[in-house]
Amino acid sequence: MTVITGKAYWAHVQSPNTTYEPEWGIDVCVDDKNREAIMKDGLDIKNKGDDRGDFVHIRQKVSRRDGTQNDAPVVVDAQKNPIDSLIGNGSLVNVLYTPFEWNMNGKSGTSAILKKVQVIDLVSYGEDLDVVAGGYVANASNNSNLEDEVPF
Repeated sequence: MTVITGKAYWAHVQSPNTTYEPEWGIDVCVDDKNREAIMKDGLDIKNKGDDRGDFVHIRQKVSRRDGTQNDAPVVVDAQKNPIDSLIGNGSLVNVLYTPFEWNMNGKSGTSAILKKVQVIDLVSYGEDLDVVAGGYVANASNNSNLEDEVPF
């Protein structure tokens, strides 16, 4: 098992992502501190040109091929207390995973099975915006006529 520390993106660790095959997953940014461990485990480092930069996707499918259920990843805070808060992009996390080699349909590689996530610094998901002093303020008198001017 390996533990890496990094910023989290697209965390689906309390409930699985069901867009495709249901899975728990998290993208962890790769930096100089965790790159060596990730490369030693043989994981693919990805970069899609967005805020994540270099990252690794760590996941656990909800169901095995035989239909039995896998355990959900354990999610804890910095003091190892269980949490159910949604993890927002940019949260600092420790992720425990088990690398495994696979072969399927003539292809092979190494993937990581997500076991545990420890949230060190939480960025709340869906956090509300703060009022910005000196920022743009819409003129309320102009907004009152909007309904009359909209053609639908």
